[in-house]
Amino acid sequence: MTEKNKTQNKKVGDQIEINGKKGVIKYIGVTKLGEGVWYGIELDKSEGDNNGTIKKTKYFECEPKHGIFLPEKEVLTSGEIPLEKMNHEQLLTRLRKEKMRLSKKSRKFEQTKEIFEKKTKLIKEKGGSCEKILKREEKKRESKTLKKKIKQLKKQRKEKFYRTEQTEITIENLKDEIVRNTVEYLTKREKDLSLQQSEIEAQIEIEHEKRKNLQSHLQIEKKKLENLKQTIVMEENEVKKITKIRNEEIKQIEEEKKKLINSNTRGSSLQQSIIELEDKINKYNRQILNNQKKIQTLQKRRKMQRNMKTEISKENKKKKSQWVARLMNSRPELLHLREKMRPVLKNQSFGRLRTTEKILDKSIPNSEEILQFVMQHYEIEGKKKLRDFIEEVTGIEYEYQEHPESILITLIRLAIQKDNRIWDLTQETGETLQVENTQEMEVNRNIVLTLDDDDVNVWEEPENCVKNIVVDEEMINDYKNGQYLNSIHLTNVNKLIEHLIHPRFHDEEFIQAFLMTYHEFLKPEHLFLKVVQRYRIPPYDPKKNENLTERQYKSFKIGIQRNSINFLEIWITEQIFDFSPVLLNSLRNFIQNEIKQDWPKDIQMLLQAIKRAQTAKKPKKKQQGGNLAQSIPPPDCIIPKSLFSINFKLDDVKPIEMARQLTFLFHELYLKIQPSELVSQAWSKPKLKHKAPNVTNIINKFNDCSIYIAEQIVSKETLKQRSAQFVRWIKVGTHIRELNNFDSLLMVISGINNSSCKRMKHTHEDVSKTYWKTYDTFAETMNNSQGYKSYRDSLDGCEPPALPYLGVYLTDLTFISDGSPSKIEGLINFSKRKLLYNVIREIRKYQKVEYNLSPIHQIQQLLKKQLSDKNEKTLYQISLQNEPRNTPKNALK
Repeated sequence: MTEKNKTQNKKVGDQIEINGKKGVIKYIGVTKLGEGVWYGIELDKSEGDNNGTIKKTKYFECEPKHGIFLPEKEVLTSGEIPLEKMNHEQLLTRLRKEKMRLSKKSRKFEQTKEIFEKKTKLIKEKGGSCEKILKREEKKRESKTLKKKIKQLKKQRKEKFYRTEQTEITIENLKDEIVRNTVEYLTKREKDLSLQQSEIEAQIEIEHEKRKNLQSHLQIEKKKLENLKQTIVMEENEVKKITKIRNEEIKQIEEEKKKLINSNTRGSSLQQSIIELEDKINKYNRQILNNQKKIQTLQKRRKMQRNMKTEISKENKKKKSQWVARLMNSRPELLHLREKMRPVLKNQSFGRLRTTEKILDKSIPNSEEILQFVMQHYEIEGKKKLRDFIEEVTGIEYEYQEHPESILITLIRLAIQKDNRIWDLTQETGETLQVENTQEMEVNRNIVLTLDDDDVNVWEEPENCVKNIVVDEEMINDYKNGQYLNSIHLTNVNKLIEHLIHPRFHDEEFIQAFLMTYHEFLKPEHLFLKVVQRYRIPPYDPKKNENLTERQYKSFKIGIQRNSINFLEIWITEQIFDFSPVLLNSLRNFIQNEIKQDWPKDIQMLLQAIKRAQTAKKPKKKQQGGNLAQSIPPPDCIIPKSLFSINFKLDDVKPIEMARQLTFLFHELYLKIQPSELVSQAWSKPKLKHKAPNVTNIINKFNDCSIYIAEQIVSKETLKQRSAQFVRWIKVGTHIRELNNFDSLLMVISGINNSSCKRMKHTHEDVSKTYWKTYDTFAETMNNSQGYKSYRDSLDGCEPPALPYLGVYLTDLTFISDGSPSKIEGLINFSKRKLLYNVIREIRKYQKVEYNLSPIHQIQQLLKKQLSDKNEKTLYQISLQNEPRNTPKNALK
């Protein structure tokens, strides 16, 4: 093999030396530098020009200033050694090669010479026909060249065809691998989730058992305390009885002693009796002292047990209140739900009002005073007949009171201000009321919107470094000019807030991308607190702010505060659904207490934005026969004759009107989808489905309607009825396609293409071919080959209003979320947020323009209900009953 062939056979991964520079070949192919083949080489030393990228396209990866691109000619000629530097042996080999080459050329020359001589002889022999021969030769040459070109073109065509086949095979293999990987991942994820669920359930059961054990232990302790109390009381009574008896005996002994002393009898018998009596007295005194000691010990035990009981109850109350407060701070969605349920949680029984007079305020009026207030109210209102009627029924005379306003109204006003209770007739004891109120007060004191203890303030975050932000090297100029969406790759929360609320730059697209995708790594309450931190600029410190003067720092402060107010306005107008009642109250307090002092003119702007957003949050009242957003009247509704009858069905609706009503229903569901529902795949995870209610609703309704279409076709008994249903739904599909409703179009296709409908060959044959051709036309648009390419092209070509197929966007979002991690080395992957934002922006694009259609109430009510309660197995059985296998067409009805 020659040296030239060696150089031509160089591959990726081979080592190479060019102009004294050593390296490894990383890329061989076409580049943007020019025509021909180029070689990308990673050098061992930093002697290159780039890092493997040219004009924002990356060909291979290497360190900066280690990459170099060279054309093929330079690489091939670089291996040849010049004549001056050759050895004797190298020169000999070179001469031999040259001789071989010259010998080959000489042979060719001799052959051409012989051919030329033969041709000249022929020309001399024929004479006049020389010109013709030359023309023939030229034509032969041209034909040979053309044949060569044709062969080359055929080869190229074959190569291209082979390449296309290989690419299609690779794409199919990749699709199969992706499907397998997704299925494996989903199965693993389901198993993990089931294991987690079982573990959580086991923990819950253990906690319930512990709680039950504690409750039983407390009951046993209570019983023990009661028994001890009873024993103490019994022992005290016994001790009292014994002391009384002993005192009486001591009195008797003393009387006997006195009698004996008074008597003049002397002798040993007298002394012995006195000693015995004294011994008895001492014994009785000892017994009395022992009983007193026992009583003291019992009293001490009783006090200790009481103290322990009170401490345990206090600790339990504290734990309960702190537990609820911690839970509310960590889970703001529970706090939002609790605020909604506050009237129910504050439910107080009307029947226990009289039993809890001691617990409640003593200034509560009794029934007679309330009747006096009612009668006074009727008198002020000028309804004296009612006042007289109350006097007659109750027997209580009205006492005239001079008061400008009704006392009853003032009391009600004060009650509404003080408390927010609902009164009902459920009876409870006063003790439970007191406990509930005290716990409620403790929890409400502890629930405050706070960040974690480990959280770093925005103003205490260090300057830009690898630990808190990573910027693309190619986009540094964009980053310096304030274009953060394309430039920021990795960052943390504080740095995101710094760039969102910048004193000089205001990248609105960056803000939109953040607001649409922040729910995966940050909660709305915490975002609000971070914005408040950014607004609260620390005072000027010349040591910390050496680069800024006091005047520059003031302008810096003004810029940050202005942009923070703008950010809040954008957040309120775009995503009011993020604001819970608690968060709205804290926002209003922040506006009234802080922004009012610095920017009094901007308060009305923010408050009006809140009002506008809240009014937009409510459902719009649409006028009859038109859309509020459009001045053109909608098309006239085709109302069926049996609309107001009891036996009204969806079969009575004509295909055009059915298409309109389906588009109206599904577009209403599509309009309700919020960006927070499209993050972290909440629609596909059972534990997170409550975070994506509108997405799950549209998916469930899609499946319900497709099964309903299949049921309508299959359930008909006769062949004509079934074929008529096929024709009906094909017509509905054509009208849906005219309305650019791709979601409902795929729903109709999936219903017609169901396995229970597809097997009915005789009904398919009974439908005319023209209808099947129309079906094929709109079925091709929703074909899933090449990632729904035809559907994407048709969606891009149409103008809104349009209803896209949501499943394509959901698959794109799943591939993005599974393909790249949310965090890399503890930092937020913002490049992933950019990809998610591009998909969510497309979804929001078709939410801006509504359809100019008017709904029919009865049809919408039927469509909103569950249309079918059957599954595919039952439908398949029905299709087998109506059209059995291997039955001729004549045997069917």
